[in-house]
Amino acid sequence: MNTKRCLLSFLAVWLFIFLFEWVFHGILLQDLYAQAVGLLRPPAEMQRRFHFLVLGHGVMALGVVWLVARLGAGSKAVEGAKVGLCVAVIGIGINLVTYAVQPFSSKLVAIWCVGAFIEFGVAGLIAAAIYRPVPGTVVASPLATAGS
Repeated sequence: MNTKRCLLSFLAVWLFIFLFEWVFHGILLQDLYAQAVGLLRPPAEMQRRFHFLVLGHGVMALGVVWLVARLGAGSKAVEGAKVGLCVAVIGIGINLVTYAVQPFSSKLVAIWCVGAFIEFGVAGLIAAAIYRPVPGTVVASPLATAGS
């Protein structure tokens, strides 16, 4: 594993996710969240838990970068985007479960799902564009079949 590139990739993806989430949720979806007042923490309470928000973004970035590095997607940015889209599918499943158990609007949840594809597709692309395996390292993809 190329540790230096992996760390740089992690930091870049973490920054991207933080900024994307800030623009997406903090600015673009502000009006929809205003309609869901009773479902969210008050702003002052959210602010007191801001470190958990930053930590959560870091965990998401770590997951994307780890998958890109382990699956050998660091060889091409497009492969990283594919890994990111796979992560988005998991996130969309979580969004649908949230919709089933909490009274968020279907419009908001649909927008979350579209946002997940954009966010994690780009995050995977960034991760793979920066991360490169150590030259000469062969990464066997766990997704490869025996006959291919």
